[in-house]
Amino acid sequence: MKKRVIGTIIAVFLLGLLLYLSRGPNISNTLKKAILPELEQTTGKRFIAQKIYINLFPLFIEMKGVKAFEENGEKFLDVQRVKGYIGFAGLFRKEMEIRRLLIKEPELSTDRVKLEELIRNIRKRLAEDSKMPFKVAVKSVEVEKGGLLFREGDALLTVRGLHAELAASTPLRVRVSLKSFEVEKMGLTGVTGGLDAFFLIRNGHLELKKLRVRSNRSEISAEGEGDLGKRSGLFRTNARLFITSVKTIFGLKNRGEGEVSATGSLRLDGLKEGFGRVFLDLKLQGDLYLETLMELLRVKEPLRGYLKVKGTLRGYLNDLTGSGDAELEKGALFGVELDRLRCKIAYKDGAMRFTDGNARLYNGSARAEAMISLPVVNHYTMDIKVKDVDSKGIFTLIRWDPGIPDGKVSGELASSGSAFQPSGHFSYRTGGRSRSQGIEKKKDILDRVESVGGDFSLKEHIIHLGGLSIVSPASRITAEGDVDLGQGILSFAGKGRTEEVQDLSSPYFTSLSGQGDISCTVTGTLADPELDLRVSLHRASFSTGGLGIPEVLYDRTFLFDSVDSHFVYRKNLLSVRTLSARAGKEEYGASGSVFFRKAKELFDMRSPDLDLLVYGKRLDIGRLAATFREGPPLRGDIHTTFRLSGTPSDLRAMGDFQGSSLVFGGGYPLDSMAGKVLYANRLFSFSSVHARKGESSLSARGTLSLDREFTLWAEGRKISARDVLPASLREKISSQRQGAPAASLLGTLSFSNLEIRGEGSLADPSLHMKGDMYGDLYQGHSLGKGTVEAALKGREATASASFLDSKLVMKGKAVLEG
Repeated sequence: MKKRVIGTIIAVFLLGLLLYLSRGPNISNTLKKAILPELEQTTGKRFIAQKIYINLFPLFIEMKGVKAFEENGEKFLDVQRVKGYIGFAGLFRKEMEIRRLLIKEPELSTDRVKLEELIRNIRKRLAEDSKMPFKVAVKSVEVEKGGLLFREGDALLTVRGLHAELAASTPLRVRVSLKSFEVEKMGLTGVTGGLDAFFLIRNGHLELKKLRVRSNRSEISAEGEGDLGKRSGLFRTNARLFITSVKTIFGLKNRGEGEVSATGSLRLDGLKEGFGRVFLDLKLQGDLYLETLMELLRVKEPLRGYLKVKGTLRGYLNDLTGSGDAELEKGALFGVELDRLRCKIAYKDGAMRFTDGNARLYNGSARAEAMISLPVVNHYTMDIKVKDVDSKGIFTLIRWDPGIPDGKVSGELASSGSAFQPSGHFSYRTGGRSRSQGIEKKKDILDRVESVGGDFSLKEHIIHLGGLSIVSPASRITAEGDVDLGQGILSFAGKGRTEEVQDLSSPYFTSLSGQGDISCTVTGTLADPELDLRVSLHRASFSTGGLGIPEVLYDRTFLFDSVDSHFVYRKNLLSVRTLSARAGKEEYGASGSVFFRKAKELFDMRSPDLDLLVYGKRLDIGRLAATFREGPPLRGDIHTTFRLSGTPSDLRAMGDFQGSSLVFGGGYPLDSMAGKVLYANRLFSFSSVHARKGESSLSARGTLSLDREFTLWAEGRKISARDVLPASLREKISSQRQGAPAASLLGTLSFSNLEIRGEGSLADPSLHMKGDMYGDLYQGHSLGKGTVEAALKGREATASASFLDSKLVMKGKAVLEG
């Protein structure tokens, strides 16, 4: 019993000693000398370990604080613990069996070049004969909480939470799980996610049981089989890609709603020949914003809208073909705004084609086809046939609004090449307006345009419009020209006919009426073009009522045989180059400028400011004078030239006149009359007025206001009573046989000088006349010299005169009626 106790004590002592020695520093150093050089020869890296020891129960070898370094001292690998659980099954085959190799918290930092070099070193070492007395066989490997930092060019892959299991059985079984990975690369942000994989390898044959990659909300899964040696295989795949993930990864700024799903197969036909041997057979379905896709592809063409697609994608990566149905809502293709577009979509040979397109755009409809090259957009074609679309949309598309009313446009637009340069034809019509409605008084000529038709083309920044036909209620013009959007200028020429010239000038100028021919050019800037207009009218009329000065002029209408005019108009200025009108022997004309200083846009003709030179030849002074309020009672022909200036509310006219064979009042004939006239501030002023009849002459000046107030000064020389007497008395003087002694007596009288002063109103005048007179022989007797003086106060007239060298004096008074 005593020996048994002693034996047990010795056994326990020896076992404890063995356990102590297995973890002691001598054993650790010995193991380091045996293991670390072998690792260095196998990997080509320099290894250190904090401690290596052997555990007996259970039997394993553990290494703590293992680190590996490059030749330059840069850390390659850092492992917290490595445990190798040892089995005895291979001892008789001189084989050291590691049933389980556990690697805890490894951190590997490398790049592609260093990793390829490591793999070459390991393969080379395995091919060599081992100097060790036994082989090492690893049955399984497990990695816990591993990390990886892998660089490739400007890309950096960071892995955290790596868990892996490798079972060296037949077949080889591998499980890999990444809690998270992150990719950093120029142009990419937010590429994060996780991975789970499980696959078997048997004699170079791969059986992928599970592959699941997730990033943000997007996910790709696959399973299938392949040949590792040939790098070929067939895999079933299912992908669900949320656009928000793509937006985050690529830093896109456009809208990120939508998702794309793909199901089908992926076949590898030998990746040794490149990724071009990857064959896809997928069914696609998804929705996204087109502008986001264009931003991802770095396409700068104006493509946007909410796109829904359903179709297939087949072929090798370098020769893909696809087809399906697409629907685009609230989008735009190359500047064409679309409410909705449904079409067939096909991709082949690097070109995406849209066919059988039915679109709703600008409140109208369209048939559309288009093609765009991808991924580099260096060529595209499009053909759109529109019907009854809003004109505003078309004007926005061609980047020029001519200012005509909203209407409907039908036509065809096509473009082909590397830039958007559409061409086609169009017809425009306004809505709800007819010719029978006539000229709208509150609309200008642009607002009265009823229809426009013609051809158009846009090349670079120049729009060419040809074969234009422009129709308004009373006019029709054909034109052709260009709009240079780059420089903001335009150039057009046209000609036509108007049945009523007010169609062109209303509501700003409505005095002139008539029909005739038109020719015009439009040049200059889009903001302030210059309109050069020539109008030739027949059977025209001119109404003074349209001039807007009723306090000066009665509403009278003048008829003309012809009117010829040449105007040059800009936003702030109307230049009247020539304006001539004929009516029988009469001729009217004008030239000068009309300023529109407050105009904000074309045809804004408010508050005109006139500076016109107006002339008339052989005018019927009676008809002209009757047009002016309180005009003088004259008949005969007159020539006049005057300058008209100011605004209608502050009009100013100044000029002169010359007349011949005139008749004043009820029957006072004049051989000639000339003078100057000024109108300003509601007042007519006459000066330098000279009238002549035979040897008689009269000079006068005066004023007449629109309030019927007047002033008058007149002076006569050598005035014969015969020249100034009323026609009835002159007839009696000339007819002695009828017996008119008083008339005969008056016919012999003359004034050597005569002075007249007057003021007041026409209803209550104040006039004073004074003069010296003399008489010729009457019935053989000389009448001698005398004087005359008369006054008119209101309706009461007084007069006194002396005759026969003051031997005969006459006085009297009268009350005037009528």
